[in-house]
Amino acid sequence: MNGLLLYNSKLRLCLLALLAGCLWLGTLTACDDEDSPSQTESQETPTGMAGRPATASPTPVPVDLGLAQGYQRNGQYEEAIIVFEAVVSRGSEQQKQEARLALARIYLDAERYDEARDRASVYLGGAEGDQEMRVGHFLLARALTGLGEAEAALEQFTLYENEGGVADPYAQVEKVRILIGESRLTEAAPAAEAVLAGDLPDSQRMALFLAMAQGAEAADAPAEASRWYGRLYEESSSSADKALALWRRGAMKRLLGDASWPADLQIVVASYPITSAAAEALAELLAAGEFVDPYLEGLVYYRHFLNQEAITALGRSLAEAPSGPNAAAAHYYRAATLERLGDLDTAISEYAASYELDPSGALADDALWWEGRLLEGEGRYSEAADLYERLARDYASSDWAGEAAFREGLVLYKDERFLEAANLWRSAAATSRAAEETARAMLWAAKAEIADGDEDIAVAHLQELAQQYPFDFHGLRVAVILAELGVRPEPTSTPRPATVVPDDPRSWLASVTGEPVVSMWTIWANRRWARGQELAVLGLPHEAGAEFRALVEEYGGEPMALLALAESFRLLGETEMSSRSAQRILDKLSQRDAAAAPPGLLRLAYPEAYMDILESAETEEGVSPLVMLALIRQESFFDPLAGSGAGALGLTQVIPSTAQEIAAELGVADFENDQLFRPVVSIAFGSHYLENQIATFDGNLYYALAAYNAGPGSAASWQTAAGDDVDLFVEEIEYSQANLYVRLVMENLAVYRYLYGGAAGPSLIGE
Repeated sequence: MNGLLLYNSKLRLCLLALLAGCLWLGTLTACDDEDSPSQTESQETPTGMAGRPATASPTPVPVDLGLAQGYQRNGQYEEAIIVFEAVVSRGSEQQKQEARLALARIYLDAERYDEARDRASVYLGGAEGDQEMRVGHFLLARALTGLGEAEAALEQFTLYENEGGVADPYAQVEKVRILIGESRLTEAAPAAEAVLAGDLPDSQRMALFLAMAQGAEAADAPAEASRWYGRLYEESSSSADKALALWRRGAMKRLLGDASWPADLQIVVASYPITSAAAEALAELLAAGEFVDPYLEGLVYYRHFLNQEAITALGRSLAEAPSGPNAAAAHYYRAATLERLGDLDTAISEYAASYELDPSGALADDALWWEGRLLEGEGRYSEAADLYERLARDYASSDWAGEAAFREGLVLYKDERFLEAANLWRSAAATSRAAEETARAMLWAAKAEIADGDEDIAVAHLQELAQQYPFDFHGLRVAVILAELGVRPEPTSTPRPATVVPDDPRSWLASVTGEPVVSMWTIWANRRWARGQELAVLGLPHEAGAEFRALVEEYGGEPMALLALAESFRLLGETEMSSRSAQRILDKLSQRDAAAAPPGLLRLAYPEAYMDILESAETEEGVSPLVMLALIRQESFFDPLAGSGAGALGLTQVIPSTAQEIAAELGVADFENDQLFRPVVSIAFGSHYLENQIATFDGNLYYALAAYNAGPGSAASWQTAAGDDVDLFVEEIEYSQANLYVRLVMENLAVYRYLYGGAAGPSLIGE
């Protein structure tokens, strides 16, 4: 199946029905030209009932901008092109201009620069008003850049600037990139300095530093490259940026004969071992015969999953300095590596050795925690409980302290010492300062009471918990447990203020915060709003997003301004930014107020997006659209261009290697990874993969979500440990990110069921 067309066969059949008459014997009919013979000439068909040849009159493609824009939004670009071309052929002049603009952007994204130039030129020729002129110049400049016509592109970008384009810093950046590509560094450098003196968002500033550095490196100008890499290192707050900058600056110094070059690479290895630059720097240092501390060598290997190399290097470090300053850390990372390889008994010994060597060191609490987890997994509950108790008592400031206190109760529960576990959890709930920790401890105390045979008191405690935490994962699980016991939860104790219209977010938020209502006009007057809008029109979503994110940060402490932002972004079709802005409001409210938020505010934070694709995916794969909305919100927050450090892409954050397997299962030919940035592809692939996990785990969504995030092998091991107890399964998820993922997706689902699924309130009953 063509990579530019739909991947779902049923979806494709629906599309073909919509475009009926533009297909004849599998070939698209040219429906976008009023004088096309295909519009006037008949084609031979089988003989009709009267014995005369029947004539087919193809139905023209609809002149429907909304349909075309929907295809474009969904990433169905070939379908969008067909309809947009029909609009260009048969629409009104205003419609034609909109279609030409859209086509120019689609062709630019597809790197079809000849067609992009043609459409941009026609759009420019029909421009009415300054804005259309500016947009036309910018789009034409981008097309000319792609065609390698540097001087003509520079001229068009200059025309955009001269006409007062609000995104002129980005035109300047594009000019710098052209000059870099032409190796005209003496012109590029002052141009870059000029734009850097302005108010570019930080992400764009760092991108320009990197572009200048890499351009100088490609032009064989190592001194200039070193200077720009140095600026990237000094100004970036990103570890990845800093590591890359130091690694490449060291490489440039080496080319220049500067004997200090290894120092930069040593810093990368020591300070940023998890980055890809660290692996490169280590390899270069070793190849050059430079000394590298074997502990640091082993740490880099560990971070990059080179397990045998890590064990060897860390072993060498311990052999050379068994009581040295890095000895405890070397034992710790050997333990972690051995745990990865399944040698759990030796890993337990290594964690213990790490702790004994340096009980006050930075890794002492980590060593206690992971040794305890392994002992617990081995069923050595008393030993594990002792370690958890020591960790909670002696390392109260540790990130693991609260978790260890909870885990001590859990091993008692597993050891069927239910009353001891319940008492411990009740004590923990009474002293906890974090609402989530309190809810979790109360839930498990009630479970222990039920297991101990004291169901009546457990139900009373569960009723109290359900009232206090209606949106929290553990509060939602309480309602499920009560339902399983045949008990209806008591009504929430957080009623809405009687004087406020229930679904009026502005009035409600003003009453809660005491702040005055902020008009959307205030937002629209901000320069970043105007610039982000124009960048979106110019087909530069990453750059528009940088401006919009900077705008959100600017108003981040003002709930009423955030509400105006959320509403403005919704009108603009920026679903990600709208929902993020609304979520910031909820994060700033107390738990009581957030639970009483009107549906209108919640709908901004939990949007119903891409429903046409989601409903088709449900038909094909059987996964509820509400489940997929909950997943997408957590995976990408509705950003179709999202990417993760692990390489996951798109709305549903599918990893390319997994995507290749899914493509084979779905029969998608010529699949390329960047197609995951298309919503129609990402949703189809994500739905298919999630449905596979749901089937594997017998319909259990909690287990399937864990498998989606952390892999089916890990989920299966947690299932083995937990059996059919969903709450225990969640606690068995040893990866903190995967544990949080399952809880947050299920929280999302509960809210989606309330807002769009007919539930009386957030609910997981039935899942």
